[in-house]
Amino acid sequence: MTLSNLNIQNLSKEVRKMKRYSLQVVIVIVLMLVITSSVFAKIKTVYQTNQPIPIMTRLGTQTVLFFESEIEFAVSNANYFQVNSDKKNNKLSITPKKAGAKTNLIVTTKKNNKYVFHLVEDKKQDYYDLVNVKAAPKINYKEIINLVNKRKVAIDPAVRELVNIYEIDKNRFKFNKPSLKLIVKRAVTIKSLNKTVLWFRLVNNSKGIIRIPLNSIDIEKRERFALAGESNKGKLKPGEMRDYYILLEGTYLDNSYTVLMNVNGQDKEYKIKNIPYNKQEFKVFIEGANNYINLQLENYQR
Repeated sequence: MTLSNLNIQNLSKEVRKMKRYSLQVVIVIVLMLVITSSVFAKIKTVYQTNQPIPIMTRLGTQTVLFFESEIEFAVSNANYFQVNSDKKNNKLSITPKKAGAKTNLIVTTKKNNKYVFHLVEDKKQDYYDLVNVKAAPKINYKEIINLVNKRKVAIDPAVRELVNIYEIDKNRFKFNKPSLKLIVKRAVTIKSLNKTVLWFRLVNNSKGIIRIPLNSIDIEKRERFALAGESNKGKLKPGEMRDYYILLEGTYLDNSYTVLMNVNGQDKEYKIKNIPYNKQEFKVFIEGANNYINLQLENYQR
């Protein structure tokens, strides 16, 4: 074999290696593009609430809503968004027609779940490609008190965005009367139910027994939905304390409250001002309003 033949063969081998290497590079690039496109797909899970659910869209793209059951009814403003359903009738594709378009979308499923969406086209905001729409999960009243009291509850963490918890520093905020100390400990707002829960603690500072009927406690100018308190604490001995959980209609955090209660047979008012709310990084979802009643909590632990 001549030197020229040897060089040609070696060159041929190098060319084949370069081709294989180029093919591998192309495959890697294709895989990276596929992975990158999937990473940047915006997928969101939303839950049924009593408030409109915002759905962010982008002109020139589609957003698809996936429902757990078949859609029975869907209506929106066709001048701003095109809304189409699939053959199985459990998906809706949303396409904005105008920049800055805003309107509502009302959907009812065959399982009688009702949803109100707020459709928004905004090029400055992140938009959703896929949205999983789920019915509201259930939780009982004991889990609600456990959530407010301990900030712990066994529930799907994906629904945390529906509830906000606010600590109130007891060392900075307490209301003292000669015979009674009232401490505001924590507040929880529940968007899904349009409710607010306030945790109060009463301490008997007097030298005698204080009697406070559970149903006598209320918040002035607010609609009370339910009230929970510890069992076997209808009366407080000197130095004893009792916790109360007041569920109010609406989701709000008032700067001040006037607490109404009957103390030893007399109606009293306690004005609480400048409450220092401190939002906590813990959220959870609560549903099941029909189960809320005035409660006596058994085996309660602080």
